[in-house]
Amino acid sequence: EFGVDYNAAVVVITLADGPSQGLVGASSTYQGVSGSGSEVMPYRLRVSLRKAPYDGTNPQMVLGTTGANDDHPSWSPDGASLAIESTISGQSSYQQIYLKSLSGGSPTRLYPQSVKQSEPDWSPRGDVVAFAQDSSAGTQQDIWIASPTTNQGHRLTFNYGGRSNLPAFRSDGQWVAYVHSPVYVGNQVYDTYEIRMAKIDGTADVAVMTPGIEFPVVDAPITSLRWSPNGEELFFARRDSLFSVYATGGPPVPRTRLAPAAVSADMRAGSRQFLFEQNSSFRWT
Repeated sequence: EFGVDYNAAVVVITLADGPSQGLVGASSTYQGVSGSGSEVMPYRLRVSLRKAPYDGTNPQMVLGTTGANDDHPSWSPDGASLAIESTISGQSSYQQIYLKSLSGGSPTRLYPQSVKQSEPDWSPRGDVVAFAQDSSAGTQQDIWIASPTTNQGHRLTFNYGGRSNLPAFRSDGQWVAYVHSPVYVGNQVYDTYEIRMAKIDGTADVAVMTPGIEFPVVDAPITSLRWSPNGEELFFARRDSLFSVYATGGPPVPRTRLAPAAVSADMRAGSRQFLFEQNSSFRWT
């Protein structure tokens, strides 16, 4: 999770190594691309969520919550709303997933629960939002999905014990990739990190990558997980380095030259443009 004391940025670059140019310079966190491809994913400036077009002009306030982080924004497919994690006073003392229309109005809770929720990802079909949710005992975390229209939800993963987080929908809306660590105690993650993918109808949950070495949380957690637009590869960031792995399995491939010092990353639908979070400024090719 990205704290307010870090200066992050976004860079857009093609998959071929090449020069880039400045987009926006700001203290920000967790970016991505809207479904229309016309705007950069909203980013958080301290306790404010903002959005900006590719030319970096006139970023607009989307949500500002006093004393809380509005984080991990995810676009609805029509670009009209956002799913956001936040703790909003008067609605819940727990961090929850909120839906916020860009046309105005107050944010509403997606699936009200008395446990922590985080890291929403809106399905490309628009029918559900995936997110991570703690158990009532706080001893594990699983991936859940909920409808933005009915506020009904259900648990998708059943990896008893440990932590499942960073859900990411494939472009067909049928599979959700996520990161799993077998041990989750007191918000600390130990042992190995593996990447898995679950079918939204609950009929399959398979491992994509299980590292052969242990990654202690203080050393190298996976901080970002996104699909390529064609649904064939998963890109993930670990220890400020970018990697990719095929959904069919196999060893991870370093992509450090493509996106140096990447903390999070995303790809622009229908193109070969790549967006990643890095210190200093926003950049694009």
